[in-house]
Amino acid sequence: MNLESGLQCNNNATDCVLIGGPNRGWTSESAFILWRRMLGVLGDINKLTNPQIHAQAIECLVKVVEDLIKVKENLGLSVESQVSPNCSLEPPLQYFTSWLFKATQLPDEFKLGKLLAYKLLCIIAVRRNENQPSKEFLSLFYLTLRQGLISYDMEITSTLIKYCGPKFFSIGLPGSSSLLFDFINAANTIVSSQENKLPRGEALHLLGSLIGFNSVFSNVLVLQSRTPQPSLMSYKDSKDHVLEILLNSSKREQTGLGRSIALSSLGLFLYQELYNRTNHQRLREITNVLIAGTRFNNRVLCRVACDMLRLQTDHSTYLLDSHPEISKKIIEGLCSTLMTHFTLVQNQKMFKEYKNILLTIMFCLADWCLSVPKIFLERTLVSEGISESMMSLVLRCFSTIAYTDTKNTKFSTPTTAAEQEIDYTIHADTSPESGISPNPSPRKRIINSNDENRSQANIELKDTDENTIRLAANLIIGHFINFLGHFPEQELGAARLSCLINENDDNLRLSNCETFDLEVLNAPNVLFFLINNSSIISFIELPEDKDKSNNDLMINISKTPVRAIVRNLLGKHQNRDIYEFDERPRVVSKADNLEGLIQHITNTSPECITVRDNNANSLNLLQEASDMMALLMNQHIQESCYAEENSSRKLSPKIETDSQTAIIASQMPRVESAFKHCRQLVDQMGFLFWEKRNRIDLLTKNQNFVREIRNLDHQNCRETHKIAVIYVAKGQEDKESILSNSSGSKAFEEFVSGLGWEVNLETHLGFRGGLQQNQSTGKSAHH
Repeated sequence: MNLESGLQCNNNATDCVLIGGPNRGWTSESAFILWRRMLGVLGDINKLTNPQIHAQAIECLVKVVEDLIKVKENLGLSVESQVSPNCSLEPPLQYFTSWLFKATQLPDEFKLGKLLAYKLLCIIAVRRNENQPSKEFLSLFYLTLRQGLISYDMEITSTLIKYCGPKFFSIGLPGSSSLLFDFINAANTIVSSQENKLPRGEALHLLGSLIGFNSVFSNVLVLQSRTPQPSLMSYKDSKDHVLEILLNSSKREQTGLGRSIALSSLGLFLYQELYNRTNHQRLREITNVLIAGTRFNNRVLCRVACDMLRLQTDHSTYLLDSHPEISKKIIEGLCSTLMTHFTLVQNQKMFKEYKNILLTIMFCLADWCLSVPKIFLERTLVSEGISESMMSLVLRCFSTIAYTDTKNTKFSTPTTAAEQEIDYTIHADTSPESGISPNPSPRKRIINSNDENRSQANIELKDTDENTIRLAANLIIGHFINFLGHFPEQELGAARLSCLINENDDNLRLSNCETFDLEVLNAPNVLFFLINNSSIISFIELPEDKDKSNNDLMINISKTPVRAIVRNLLGKHQNRDIYEFDERPRVVSKADNLEGLIQHITNTSPECITVRDNNANSLNLLQEASDMMALLMNQHIQESCYAEENSSRKLSPKIETDSQTAIIASQMPRVESAFKHCRQLVDQMGFLFWEKRNRIDLLTKNQNFVREIRNLDHQNCRETHKIAVIYVAKGQEDKESILSNSSGSKAFEEFVSGLGWEVNLETHLGFRGGLQQNQSTGKSAHH
């Protein structure tokens, strides 16, 4: 493998005979020397007069080089990866380059051999190597590249673009930036052509990799085009040149793979400009193109466009400050796209084919609504002629999907000039898993008597897809209600979306019950209800709150609190400070009841305060309000006194008997029923109206219900993944040395710190990925 190792003669006992040693068997040195002599016997392959034989010879060299590269990449790797490979062994790839450079200068009769020579030169040059190529090789390679890129031969240009690609500029070859202008022009030539067999995807991939090139190298010197003598010129417009090509490709590219690469490149360019706060002049045009990309019926293209728009939510604050019309345009465009696709799906009953498209658009729209302030959605109108807020529009879209209300699907945004230029026809779809295919894997089947059962199964499958879309819409609406404008909750924090409270917590009626089991279910102060077949609500009567002072409100509140735990699509939530309403009459206080009610709401529900100022929530600060309250209270006292006097005059002779009965009843112990309290609270919440009584059920208490509740509580409301980031120091390639690292470098620590927040495993309540709280698997991790 090493060119120098076969030429040295140390006269060791293990050396072969060919280098002066005593060993007559096959060794690595003897195999190398014989292989090199055989190539020397063949001579210069460019002297072959038959073009087909010449092409076959170069094709053989291509296979040899590919095999040598595979040997190098897997050199010295054992099964257990306990031994580091010998990095000093290098395959002699440049041994053939003299033949290849000569082959590129042959006439057009040897066209196939020339193309293979260009291909092999690109493979050798763009391969990552520990050692930099020689200056002689780079000079000849750059000259060959330039001659091929500026030639009018489309086959040579396509070969160079295909096998060089974005790797040519990413491996950091000395002087590679001098060919930047030639590569951009060659890629533009391929993209602008109407031929679908050309490497259009590779050309757009190359252009997409250059979107951040100008940010690193502001002033690039490139070779001037078509000059007799090579000379350098400044190329400052590379960024705008690449952006113009990508915009045109995202609007008119014929292949699905090329269109998806163009859209993803524009999304990354937009993210980069927003991150650098450059205020680029074409931000709105790029945003309009991405919004228009969500209207593709192609699954891959629609998902790529939605993912790129979803990526920009990281800079929603900057967009609202500098370009608020872009955020508004994105939300309006996603609503219009969602309603357009849903109307088509609803009319043609194609839930199975469009399910992924609808879900992608819905979650993209939900992310944008949750990333902007709630006041922006409430105060921003859809258009000047329509008095509908953005919040109303978004809720109308999701409620239409959740309840399949086709009357509210009419909504459209004005089409921009950029959207009118987009061609939604894909002539050659080369993207994987693309398109809408009602039957992606057709099979030959025998018609029998079970066809009716199969048709019934297909109908049930369609209903399942439709229910999935509806559940997703209900899930998003629930997120709006629970988290829009007040995330994270004070008790849960950002690490969790569900509470950890169970029915057995703070329940003194249960003895030594640490988990949810049948004893909890059979407790006299615990009741479970199923509401609307979508939520399970449990009511737990807690011990009396002795510190709860009697209030002076018109409503009568006892000291016994009730905890309500709701389980639904969003997870598990609890409502605290719910007190039972006492039906016993109380003496009306002469205090300011409205003032007390406001203070009670302020203390128990601080999220209802619109202004964070305690004085702003008091009515006594206003003189007009104080005078009015005094008049109302005086009138109320006079009416109460008049009513008491009239009632005392009309007492019947049975008043003594009634008074004695009342005294006896007051001395008897009052029977408090948990079911009565829960039913009373459910009634006050409005669930026991006649039109809603058929939607609430009292659940049966059995072991199966306990098991299902446990499984439900263990479900994560977020998509969670556990990812391992391993530090590999310089020169470490075996498993033992890599896993023995106790710390990483400064760059590694900075990289890991940018992935998430470092949390204490002992106190962290969110997803831990199997790590233990007893610090046996570490003290902290990044969440």
